Amino acid sequence: MSSEIHLALRFDSEWSPSSILTVNTIQTHQDVINQNGITWWGKFGSGIADKKFNQIKNQILNTKTYAFLFENAPFDKAYIAEITDILDCYPSSESNLIPQYYRIEAKNYQLFFKFKQFSLSQRHVLLKDLVLYNNPVKGSLEAGFAGASSLFYVAIPDYFKKELIHE
Repeated sequence: MSSEIHLALRFDSEWSPSSILTVNTIQTHQDVINQNGITWWGKFGSGIADKKFNQIKNQILNTKTYAFLFENAPFDKAYIAEITDILDCYPSSESNLIPQYYRIEAKNYQLFFKFKQFSLSQRHVLLKDLVLYNNPVKGSLEAGFAGASSLFYVAIPDYFKKELIHE
């Protein structure tokens, strides 16, 4: 097991910013990528500790770092995205890289990830083989999903890394 830290995030596949609009979260971010080559993904809720933030920020500079994105509902899809940057504040100078539907709300968010693509993956495989960073036991991420947290620090077991991210 390497010492690299990656992230697993739960998200709502659809979001209704108003009573007349429902958007597909992945598709709206993909539309920004199609136009600009990259997108910012804002994480609702609290940020992360400075020490962990700095660890991830430094790691991104030296090695590929991934976010594994899991739908909250209907619980059937998962995606992999390479994290190319991380911020602990709203990316004001690049707000055009946030989908329009939540740009204003995102000003209250404390954590942002820059992605350049999404790859559809097999949810059950990711849940089975990714492990919690602080509990690197097979199945620990899946067990962690029983709680309410939306962000998890994960490790990619060596046996799974090459197959998973095709390095």
